[in-house]
Amino acid sequence: MRRYSLYTLLFGTLAFLGVTVLVTLYFSIQRERNELIKTAVSEKINLAEAIDETVFSSAWKFRVSSIPGIENLFIGQMAKAKDVVYIKIVGMNGAVRLSSFKDEVGQTIDDADIRKALTSQEAIVKDSFFGEEKIKLIIYPTQSNNDIFIGFSLQSIGDTIIRTTTQGVALGAGSLVFILLVLFFIFRSITNPIKKIITVCREISRGNLSAKIDVKSRNEIGELADTFNETIKDLRISYASLEEARRKAEEEKEKTLTIIANFSDGLLVFNNENKLSLMNPQAEVFLQTKAETALGSLMSGLKNLPGFKLLVETIEKESLEIFRKELSIRENLILEASTVPMISGEEKLGTLVILHDVTREKTVEKLKTEFVSLAAHQLRMPLSGIKWALRMILDGDAGKITKGQKELVGKSYESNERMINLINDLLNVARIEEGRYLFKSAVANIDTIIQFVVNSYKEEAERKGVKLEFEVLEKELPQVKLDVEKMRLAVQNLIDNAIKYTPSGGRVKVSLRLKNKDIECRISDTGVGIINDQKSRVFSKFFRGANVVKMETDGSGLGLFIAKNIIEAHGGTIWFESEEGKGTTFFFTIPCLP
Repeated sequence: MRRYSLYTLLFGTLAFLGVTVLVTLYFSIQRERNELIKTAVSEKINLAEAIDETVFSSAWKFRVSSIPGIENLFIGQMAKAKDVVYIKIVGMNGAVRLSSFKDEVGQTIDDADIRKALTSQEAIVKDSFFGEEKIKLIIYPTQSNNDIFIGFSLQSIGDTIIRTTTQGVALGAGSLVFILLVLFFIFRSITNPIKKIITVCREISRGNLSAKIDVKSRNEIGELADTFNETIKDLRISYASLEEARRKAEEEKEKTLTIIANFSDGLLVFNNENKLSLMNPQAEVFLQTKAETALGSLMSGLKNLPGFKLLVETIEKESLEIFRKELSIRENLILEASTVPMISGEEKLGTLVILHDVTREKTVEKLKTEFVSLAAHQLRMPLSGIKWALRMILDGDAGKITKGQKELVGKSYESNERMINLINDLLNVARIEEGRYLFKSAVANIDTIIQFVVNSYKEEAERKGVKLEFEVLEKELPQVKLDVEKMRLAVQNLIDNAIKYTPSGGRVKVSLRLKNKDIECRISDTGVGIINDQKSRVFSKFFRGANVVKMETDGSGLGLFIAKNIIEAHGGTIWFESEEGKGTTFFFTIPCLP
């Protein structure tokens, strides 16, 4: 786009003004010329009227007729009036009666204008020539049927017009020059500071923040320059702060990149377009892929890389939501993959994938589980033998024993039974961790299963003085598919804890109801409750609350862990509500058959 300087605009404006003044002056001169001619014509007609009244009045005619030649003398004197070239009086027959040129007297003039003037009795004004000089001719009809011819020169009018034109042009030119000079200095006082401002702006754009505008004006331009200088000063300070912040940000960035590069976990970053934008060295080791090969690739395209295949399939299955999964990438490498969305405000910037090597932990855990399973199996047989022998002694099959001996053997039998129950719990935990716990799924009625467990605990509840109730809130519940034996064990662990940790005189209530497409079981008690800061550990292995350990020293701390895994293995959910000293309610759901 073409740019115009202020000087160009200035001189363009002046040229326009000059043309406007000259055009106006031209039309003014033309109007003045016309006024001059109109005035001159009016004066000559007045002169003709005066001649008409003087020459052709009876009194004057009487006086001049007595003096020979007086009429021509009068006409000659009248011809000396300003701009008058000649005067003559012509009769109806066209003969010249009087003339400022004596030799014309008596000559005949055949002119249509004479007849027109005499007929219409109106003055005629027209352009004519006297020799080569252009003149105005007035034909004026008199009262005595004569025409007065007056020819007058336009020389004085032309001189006046020339003089007026010269004066007008001089005045216009002087005015233009004066305006030009005034505007030049005005524009110069404006443009010079602006040029300085533009120069300083260019210096600033090149990074020279030390530039300063030197303007002495005290007008608005000066105020603008002062404000601009203050702005530059603030900009200089802000730029220094920004540079310091940038330097610190670069340092932090270098630190962050160093941490990422030396991080023991693998890190992958996918942007909001699901393109891989970062991959640290540890991730390269885990996935056996160089960063330059994978960076910039879409997540779907990474499936073609062997190390990424299982990871990408898992992430796509979870739709990049927050999750944590264990992935067996290859033999002797198990990674725990976690995804975290990166959000700034309300905008999602991408997704962070963390790869943590859990191979050693899983190996240790597997060894531990195998050891527990082996030990439990090895202990179970001798304990079963001891149980059988003690039972025979208690039943008298080995002969009569004294009352004291029977009490001693009975205590041994109970201790052996607790040991067997602990061994069974350990075996159940081992099977759960090995993923081979449920194997007898069948269609059943859950109310029948729970009723069976409740009935089995009636005697123990009565012995402890606890009221045990069971209520089905629906007339008929749909069937479910589950492992009956394992479900009984889960409900048994929940009811056992409720009775065990409810003081005498308390109540345990079990209820069932249909909730959407699930059956919800509720087991509530009025027992000691769970301490607030220990609630997060309730479903952990070997956990027992500090308040219940004081009440009941026996217990493995595995019951709730086993119950949770059994219910979740059936596609259900378990949770609880508790207040210390007021009781606890456990809830769990089991999905109905479709």
